[in-house]
Amino acid sequence: MFLVVVGCSSPPESCTDVGNGVGECAPDLTLPRANGGVWSLAEQRNRVVLIQLAAAWCGTCQVEAPIHQALLNEYEAEGLTKATVLKGDADFGPAEQADAEAWKSYFELSHPVLYDEDKQVWKTWKRDVNSLPQLFLVDGQNTIRWRRIGMAPEDVLREQIEEHLRHLD
Repeated sequence: MFLVVVGCSSPPESCTDVGNGVGECAPDLTLPRANGGVWSLAEQRNRVVLIQLAAAWCGTCQVEAPIHQALLNEYEAEGLTKATVLKGDADFGPAEQADAEAWKSYFELSHPVLYDEDKQVWKTWKRDVNSLPQLFLVDGQNTIRWRRIGMAPEDVLREQIEEHLRHLD
């Protein structure tokens, strides 16, 4: 007799402690949007959120922008959303609304582009190094499920997105 289990995976455990590591509850992320208003991670419950910490001067961040937009277009109906957090402008100064507007417009992005004027989100979310980009996948229960420093190959990112979309309620 053979027992075959197909497609069964239990949902990941919920987080208990706030931090910026995998398995931890995501820290607060509430910032102004390029086109006005405020975006908050807390309002994204029951969605998988791809967060990209980026800067206008970051070439890798620029390369990723259209790839992330294509993935968002593909998976948004299934529960994916994305936010780009700009921490700096092209002159290495703090990001301002004009920088976020330019980023959003240049890459023709449909998702929120946020600007971190005082770099408080950057200080809270960044990992052990100051490298960019830094990517995080936050699940529908506000738990960080995946992170990467540096460019993520599209197939790796796609695999992570699909894995975490399967666990949405």
